[in-house]
Amino acid sequence: MQKTTLLLALLLVAISSKLYSQHYQTISYKSGENLALHKDYIYPSFQPGEVFFLKGGKAPYSMNFSTLTCQIEFINLKGDTLIISKPDEISVVTIDSSVFIYKKGFIQVLAANKNVQLGLQRKVRYEQVKLGAMDMPNLTTAQMNYDELLNTQGTSNYLILRENMVVKKENKFLLRTSNNEEITASKSGFLQLFESSKPGLKDFIKKEKTDFYKEADLVKLFNYCIAP
Repeated sequence: MQKTTLLLALLLVAISSKLYSQHYQTISYKSGENLALHKDYIYPSFQPGEVFFLKGGKAPYSMNFSTLTCQIEFINLKGDTLIISKPDEISVVTIDSSVFIYKKGFIQVLAANKNVQLGLQRKVRYEQVKLGAMDMPNLTTAQMNYDELLNTQGTSNYLILRENMVVKKENKFLLRTSNNEEITASKSGFLQLFESSKPGLKDFIKKEKTDFYKEADLVKLFNYCIAP
């Protein structure tokens, strides 16, 4: 019965990823592991960047984006690695050539013009795993975000897990308009937004065999759509 339930859950994830241009990754960690040692970033090292504030002003830092926590980390003047604690007060963050905005989570802007942006939103959830009957893994119903995980496990640089943990990563590609309308960057989303101005859009997608889960394919398609 448990195996059947697990297979159904995986099937539902696969179906939803196809419908909504989302990609999911699940990673398991064991009790006693230091989760902080498994952090991965979009850049191999911290890069020069700037934080632009909604109320004006900016601050330069060495920064990186962690795909394990979906947080932007920066190095302060003391050499400590910290996370941005009040992201809702930020307008834009630049890290090397990458641009991020904050809309209930950081969105990396992959391409844009004055009317629309192609973005990548990364999300992560943490689920504790307890051993049930016959030592079979049993996911708890409670899910945590990174801040909640810190409250239960410790500091950001020393996250010794007290339970087995499943980390669920989600990548979602989005189209955002200047009116703050958010559309999933799927085939239907592109057609909804651009078909009237690009009558050859369907043919382009077919010819290029656009993969709506691949960043490079979506950037190429987006640039075709916004070209004059």
